[in-house]
Amino acid sequence: VNFILRKDFDGGLVSLSTGESEASSNDARNNANLVWGTSSDKGRALVVVDLYQKAALYDRDRRSTANSPRPSAQGTYASFNNANFSRPDIVEASCPDALRHDDNPLPSGRDGEYCEFNRNAFTATDPARKSIGVLGSFGYYFSENLEFFSDVSFGRNTASATTEGAPWDATISRTHPNVTTAMLAELGITNPSTTNLYAYGRFNELRTVEVTTNAWRALGGLKGTLGSWDWESAISFSQSKSNQVALAGIYNRARFEAALIGRLCNDGTISTVAIPNCAPGTTRIYYDPFNGGTNNSPEILALLNEDVNRKGESKLYSWDAKFSGAFGKIGDRDVQWAYGVELRREDITDAPSSLATAGANGVVPVLGFGSTAADASRTSYAVFAETLLPLTETLELRIAGRYDHYSDFGGDFNPAASFRWQPNDSFLIRGGWNSSFRAPSLAQVGAGTTLSSGRLPCAVGSEFNTTLQSFNSEIYGNPDLKPETAEAWYLGSVFNAGDNTTFSLDYWNFNNKNLVDVDPLDLFRRAATDSSLLYGNLTDTNPNNDVLPPGVIGILTRNGTFNSRIRYVQLELINIGVQKTDGVDFSVTHDWDAGEAGRFRFYFDTTYTRSFERSESCDSLRPTPRRGAGACINGQRLADRAGEFRYPEWL
Repeated sequence: VNFILRKDFDGGLVSLSTGESEASSNDARNNANLVWGTSSDKGRALVVVDLYQKAALYDRDRRSTANSPRPSAQGTYASFNNANFSRPDIVEASCPDALRHDDNPLPSGRDGEYCEFNRNAFTATDPARKSIGVLGSFGYYFSENLEFFSDVSFGRNTASATTEGAPWDATISRTHPNVTTAMLAELGITNPSTTNLYAYGRFNELRTVEVTTNAWRALGGLKGTLGSWDWESAISFSQSKSNQVALAGIYNRARFEAALIGRLCNDGTISTVAIPNCAPGTTRIYYDPFNGGTNNSPEILALLNEDVNRKGESKLYSWDAKFSGAFGKIGDRDVQWAYGVELRREDITDAPSSLATAGANGVVPVLGFGSTAADASRTSYAVFAETLLPLTETLELRIAGRYDHYSDFGGDFNPAASFRWQPNDSFLIRGGWNSSFRAPSLAQVGAGTTLSSGRLPCAVGSEFNTTLQSFNSEIYGNPDLKPETAEAWYLGSVFNAGDNTTFSLDYWNFNNKNLVDVDPLDLFRRAATDSSLLYGNLTDTNPNNDVLPPGVIGILTRNGTFNSRIRYVQLELINIGVQKTDGVDFSVTHDWDAGEAGRFRFYFDTTYTRSFERSESCDSLRPTPRRGAGACINGQRLADRAGEFRYPEWL
């Protein structure tokens, strides 16, 4: 909006700003902005340069988010068991007492002992970032009826963030130099010559990622008048390139697992035999998973760390043409019309490092940093028309329609109608109805993978161990997604109390269908009766069998059964159902002319959300109580979320 208002700007303007939070965290923000413009009877030019820098804000920096409401059971102090899981897990002795779950002082979990881990101590709420943006807007007037216009922009954004160390679970050799006789005895290992240990934990080095994105856009077009009609047509091209680099905390899976069983040599080679045959002048080395992983040398950490990058690129080509003017009359009042056509092509590619992509055996070569390559494109076009009918001096009716067609989804037509009745200068009534259509994005239909995490609430059956069920996950696109559709209507009024005070009140109602989202509970509910969705076959001789194949939707548990610990989940986007919401917008504006002191405007705006009902998974046997929740039918119900943290009743 500001660029449009300033397209004929003359002169220069420099703005500098800085800000800092009053809290002890470093939440500084700095911004510098330069605007320069010139205009004449023949043309105009506007250039804007913007520099921005912001420090990271972490969950730990604010009291309300400093502690996770459900700490993870997989922390930097590992838990252990024998390879047959014949005993409850034990947690290493160096776990601090305040975090130790062994019934003294904290209750142990269903699988036994663990050392709790607060992820919020490391997660960035808002990552550190810096950016530079340049915009140029230009115009040339061939005549009063013909203008050339062009916009060119470039932006470079760099963001960096850290998250908790990557989780791991692996076999530890019984002959590992840090495995003690007391530990073996507590696990019931009476014959250490034939039985190894199995452990799960988390690296203490934080995963650090930096993403740099360069984006630019160029648009050029012509606009003018032809008789009583206005017209405009333009072509544009935009491109965005991103490069993601993992700077720290990404560990090579094969070398890590070899370093736990004594098969890693200090030159980085891995022996295929139990007693390594390292090259002359080299020795075998071990990774120490005990004491929170703090006793490892820089030498072995350097061998385990990997540089992992990921490159993505998207392109958008578009052309549009629009026409507007008067045609026909109702009485002595002109009927206004607008027509238009649009054509678009989208291309997207995602090329992660081979180290972060699962191989033929389904194993990602690095721990906690998987991704999937993608290459997709689509074309689409749209045509639309709109008319404004002045039925009387005080009543006007607007009717519009738009047809969209996608090469991968087909087409959809959406109409709209609205009215405005203003009997005098002080009062008007307005209302309208429309339908809408949104095709899933290229990423949603299969060209993207998102790393995420979640927790399983206790409502999804008693079979799962619900005391410790936090999990990491991958979310895949889904080529079978249906487009989202919606209907909306509104009715409101505006009243002027004199020349300086205005009141407005509007009721609105939205009904969305086929929303695209993730529903982990749906997968867990189906897995309760469909064992094909469960994976996990841990064996002492071949730990690589314990994987969830890439791209496969399912749940990886510790031993492949429904009642064992959840280790990893792979989901896909689905059309989850419906979302219904309604509410009221209210505003008051008052202008006050204070003479020589100036002119003041006072305003008050508020929105009341009366309801926000959304489909969610449920368990008909053990439904989770929720205010305003409906009956659980076929694993779905409508839950009214208005008033919750992310869905406030008042804004």
